[in-house]
Amino acid sequence: MSVLALFLVFTPRIGMAQNPEVAKPTDPQLKYSEAELGAIIHLDLEIYKPEIFWKEHLGKDQISKALPLELFNPSKLNTDDWVKAVKDMGGKYAVLVAKHTSGFALWPTEAYDYHVGNTPWKEGKGDIVADFIKSCKKYGILPGIYCSYAANAYSNVDGGRVLRGNELQQDEYNKIYTTMVSELWAGHKYGNKELFTIWFDGGIPEKSAGGPDLISLVEESINPVTNVFNGPAYTKNIVRWVGNETGDSPYPFYIPVNLAVNKSGYYTPENYHGSASGAHWVPGEADFPLREDHTWVQAGWFWNAKNQRVMSAPELLKKYYTSVGSNTNMLLGLVVDTTGQIPKEDLAVLKEFGGLLKKFDRPVAKSQGSTEIVITLKKPRQINTLLIQENIAEGQRVTQYMVEALVNGQWKKIADGQTIGHKRIQEFETVSTSKVKLTITESISPPIIKNFSLYKF
Repeated sequence: MSVLALFLVFTPRIGMAQNPEVAKPTDPQLKYSEAELGAIIHLDLEIYKPEIFWKEHLGKDQISKALPLELFNPSKLNTDDWVKAVKDMGGKYAVLVAKHTSGFALWPTEAYDYHVGNTPWKEGKGDIVADFIKSCKKYGILPGIYCSYAANAYSNVDGGRVLRGNELQQDEYNKIYTTMVSELWAGHKYGNKELFTIWFDGGIPEKSAGGPDLISLVEESINPVTNVFNGPAYTKNIVRWVGNETGDSPYPFYIPVNLAVNKSGYYTPENYHGSASGAHWVPGEADFPLREDHTWVQAGWFWNAKNQRVMSAPELLKKYYTSVGSNTNMLLGLVVDTTGQIPKEDLAVLKEFGGLLKKFDRPVAKSQGSTEIVITLKKPRQINTLLIQENIAEGQRVTQYMVEALVNGQWKKIADGQTIGHKRIQEFETVSTSKVKLTITESISPPIIKNFSLYKF
């Protein structure tokens, strides 16, 4: 083999992108990725009658068939306890499901009468959304609000469409939804300037496709520092779904992605993996519930006294690796029971999980650099886990890398991969070594590695 051939084989291919313009995050999107870990908290009327699923009512008289408001009276509800649980697990943000598919609103909305203000709880004077925002401030947790458009059993809506046999018209439902999000996200009642993220969930169609006119609301009213999950295609700080609700990010995962608007008016990424040359910076969020339930249509997202298994702290750590450690955020679904509390079993697991995450504060060694980083230890140490981070403020650049350890005088490959992004965590067979080398073998622009850390767990 010639010297030239050797050079071509072993020299990293850096800056070979077809598109020299590297997509970069907005400041809110950067802060979103840095937050890494959050929780989404679920409470709805349906937990009082879990045998009744909202879709069974569709096409019927929703006003008389909907679950009665008298059921809702969670006597021990304290949002401080919910938010403290998020903090205990190491979370940085929390999303409250203010209105899910039943249509029941956890705040006294003016959109219609199906809300917490017409229940026995606190004699109709309660406001769970307001309490939640206050609790987030108290514990230093970034607040988010969820309000789905796609389904509303009370309004006889599924798939974002008012179903046949209902007196409610599509434009009337759009007005109901616009009123809700104006109160939750764009109004001053809940401190919209402090919302870290908002959730549309199943997406939302554009006005031309029958959806509500939210352009002015999104562009002018919603705080420009707020991240928007599954929002309209014109939203500035979009966050995208990873394609499953198991906490497993598709690897490789590129935050840059090319977006298009489909016939229904929803934005769609080209694929769940993204693309190194994608034109849009759209971080991913891997969501999954703490509880597993394969017998109920609401799965483990909402509390059920039967057939639910709580994941263990070690299981959550594995999910942390497949989400945060694979370049997306991890959003953990938490249930609230009929008393208004997160169950004690769940709280214990969350606290244990938070303790496990603290081990990342104690690396064997760490460094930073660019194309090649060599960590030299004073004496041989055992390692079995690595963590790599790019400086994504300048875009996601790495498309292939390799990590080697010097073992018995020979370089041994211990890990490799494609994407790094905000964070890549990998486990490997324990080795004893005094020198470890990270080589970026391919990237679309000169790589900026802000953290390369080694661990022994």
